[in-house]
Amino acid sequence: MTTENFDGNTVFDKGITSEEFAVFFTGTSYRSDLSTDPVEISNITFSPSARTKWHYHHTAEILLITGGTGWHQEDGQPAQRIQAGDVINVKAGTKHWHGASKDNWLSHIAITVPGENTATDIFDDVSDEEYNQLA
Repeated sequence: MTTENFDGNTVFDKGITSEEFAVFFTGTSYRSDLSTDPVEISNITFSPSARTKWHYHHTAEILLITGGTGWHQEDGQPAQRIQAGDVINVKAGTKHWHGASKDNWLSHIAITVPGENTATDIFDDVSDEEYNQLA
């Protein structure tokens, strides 16, 4: 599968959308929990332009990009283009966001590193103005 024709199909179940889950995202995203014990592992699929809000995890997060193209940005740093095959290691407490490019789906496996407090703190939306400046 090439990133040019990725349509949201993924090796793992694309999952579902829900109101509870939607509070973390702008746009339509899907989640399928692959494992919750002892490690939280989820397949997240973003429709074009969908993205997380700014957030951070109290433990580290690992993103394995499995399809499509998109963006990842840490607070205070420029956004980085991501694509299938990339691995993103986010340190605990690092405010960041990630999501699909404007014209392509993105799918990734999100792994929450185990620890005492694996909560996620959610902040502001990535504004349309900020997002639309990305190439």
